[in-house]
Amino acid sequence: MSEENPLEGAGREMVPEEMLEEVPAAKEPTPAAEKEALPSALTPEEVVAHVGGVEGEAFPEGPPPAEEDKGMGAMEPLLPPEVLGETAGPQAEVPLPPPEAMRGAPVFTSAALEAPGPVGPSQPPPLGEPVPPSPEMVKQLVPLQRVQELWDRVDNLHQSVKKEISSLPLARRLLDDLQAARNYLMAGLEYYEEAERLLNEVDYRVALARRVREWSYTIGVRLLFYELAWVVVLAVGMFFLPWVIYRVGPSLGYSPNAMAGPQSVLWLVVALKSVIWGGLGGVTGALYALWRHVAREQDFDKQYTMWYITNPIMGLALGAFVYLVIQAGLFSLTASAQQNITSAAMVFVLAWVTGFQQNVAYDMVRRILQLFRIEEKPPAVETSGSPATPSRLR
Repeated sequence: MSEENPLEGAGREMVPEEMLEEVPAAKEPTPAAEKEALPSALTPEEVVAHVGGVEGEAFPEGPPPAEEDKGMGAMEPLLPPEVLGETAGPQAEVPLPPPEAMRGAPVFTSAALEAPGPVGPSQPPPLGEPVPPSPEMVKQLVPLQRVQELWDRVDNLHQSVKKEISSLPLARRLLDDLQAARNYLMAGLEYYEEAERLLNEVDYRVALARRVREWSYTIGVRLLFYELAWVVVLAVGMFFLPWVIYRVGPSLGYSPNAMAGPQSVLWLVVALKSVIWGGLGGVTGALYALWRHVAREQDFDKQYTMWYITNPIMGLALGAFVYLVIQAGLFSLTASAQQNITSAAMVFVLAWVTGFQQNVAYDMVRRILQLFRIEEKPPAVETSGSPATPSRLR
């Protein structure tokens, strides 16, 4: 051992030699046994001879035709050949359905998206081809004095348009008609009737603008105060009637427990609020229609006064209808019939929308009727090999 470090040595001083065992030397890896080499490519006859059996059994016939296949029809193509094309394969692009087909049926129709208000008369049908007049009759029935009167009438209507018409687009259209009437008069006596028709239309529109202004300041103002009175009544009912129901409801047999269903006071309060929100929607729709026809379009007609009067009342009735439909589970805003509306806020919103635009209620009625619709299948066609199948209901 070294004097500096008593543990330092040659490496065998600390372990007795008799305790060491000889480690056998690693053997050389023996070469793998040669295997019988097989040919890289075999002919069908050699495969049959190697596997064994008959050649017909090793290579059976192809799959049966589609008409003889009794399985799930897996042999038939999923798409017709005209869709896949001749070069269809694993890399061929299959056309996807249009996006409209994946959206499902809309909840409401386009009529429910229109602005509320009374519907005016439809557009008149187009006029037929004018009959060419006889020159002799024109000279006899249209003297120059009448042409001069019509010319002076154009000047008077110019002044009326400036005074009575306050809408710039309407004034431009009427002035264009007056210009066309002058051109007809200067073109000849045979165009007298066309010029007179244009002047009559301008005269009627100026007179209507005068009547609309008078109706707006009389009937329109009264309808405005009528709708505002409904707003006050419904606002008071929104905060006062629920308090009355909570006080009087238990004495009338309604349970204060919210889980009692239709016999609970909460059920009655939510139904009442749905009615009030429907009435508020009707009032809002009437006010919007009044503003649109009086201020913007300036075509207010007193013949539609009853619409403005009954619209808040219709909103109250439709609010109750919406609440009953949703509680019965007959309406859903999604494509799934299992996801019904359970939020009271959503009920109030739908009640207001129905009162605002009554076509929404018509769409809801249409969807409910479709739930109960029963269609009869057409009778099955009798074949010689199979008995007739009786028709049945869906």
